Amino acid sequence: MGTLMEVLATPSSDVQTAVSACLTPLMPGLATERAFTEGLVQSMLKRLLQGQTYGDRRGAALGLAGMVKGLGISAINGYGILDALKAAMDDQGKPGAREGALLALECLCEKLGRCACQAKALLRMHCFCMAACCYHL
Repeated sequence: MGTLMEVLATPSSDVQTAVSACLTPLMPGLATERAFTEGLVQSMLKRLLQGQTYGDRRGAALGLAGMVKGLGISAINGYGILDALKAAMDDQGKPGAREGALLALECLCEKLGRCACQAKALLRMHCFCMAACCYHL
């Protein structure tokens, strides 16, 4: 698992997407190891919200989405993912964290498919509002 987590930092969309796809089938087998999966999720959230580059944040978002799909949608609340993303979006002083949170929402919506279709509409609306605030539209 460590190697997969490291490869997510590779600045290649194809590589990051492939690793995300690999994580999904691995996670159900790890679900019984709560402490281990909690550590993986927290590691991805840290990289997502504190990553230095767009590639770091994008890879973490894809990895997190792959993990959530494998663990089930209840992992979003069960591991505190939604709370962490909401806190990051509300933090006006850290644009990288806000970007990471929005990347995570995008990847979660795409990875989870139909069950997240309402979230896609909310994400679009939130992105529009953020753009309006940033560019004073």
